[in-house]
Amino acid sequence: MCRTPVFELCSGGGLWFVRRLSVSDSVEIAESEWVCAAVAQRLWERILSGQAS
Repeated sequence: MCRTPVFELCSGGGLWFVRRLSVSDSVEIAESEWVCAAVAQRLWERILSGQAS
């Protein structure tokens, strides 16, 4: 079982975004801005390396 928060790298319509799901008493969903693949990839790498704020 995954622990929260859970992050997803998503794409649609040529744009990319990162979705964050947190579960406590309820499910909270937050999404980054929809951006080009290169920008989303840099954000994703910062998340995976623990450098995103």
